[in-house]
Amino acid sequence: AIKRQFTILIQSVAAPRAAAPAAGAGKGAGPGLLEGLAPFAPTLTVSNPGNVAFQRVEIDLQDDGTSDVTLPNLPDGMARVTLNYPDAGVYTVKVTVYAANGSTLFQARLKLKATAPAELAATIVGVYRTLTDRIADDDAAGAVSLFVGDARGRYAEILAALAGTLPGVAAQLGTPVDGV
Repeated sequence: AIKRQFTILIQSVAAPRAAAPAAGAGKGAGPGLLEGLAPFAPTLTVSNPGNVAFQRVEIDLQDDGTSDVTLPNLPDGMARVTLNYPDAGVYTVKVTVYAANGSTLFQARLKLKATAPAELAATIVGVYRTLTDRIADDDAAGAVSLFVGDARGRYAEILAALAGTLPGVAAQLGTPVDGV
């Protein structure tokens, strides 16, 4: 059996459920995209549950080959580092754990997306306009398709109950105001 060497977890206070774990024995690590609004400051947690001997952990915030943070040890087997991405964009953070002889024990790359507030606002306004257009066209199925998860079922029931009156409902909804 392979002993688990290191675990990398990255999460945001704003989106803890979107944590992107990357764990493994050796090289390679997990997929996943953690998103947040720029400026974005997620927390990276490095842990060593297998208590494997190592020399250092290097964190490269841009995956550009330059170590931005070096951890010579992990107190109590774990360390947390707050990352800082002030500008919108997609970033790759690379974590490399080195053995005493300089060889790589473990490496993980994780993707992050810092979204500009204006980009998020435009997406929200676009979805809202599409929703109200579909309701105005008495297209309940099209409107419901814009919802995900449990919300889809709840809104399907609501829009079904309003069948025949949807254009009048849409007229009461108004238009969004860009506050960004």
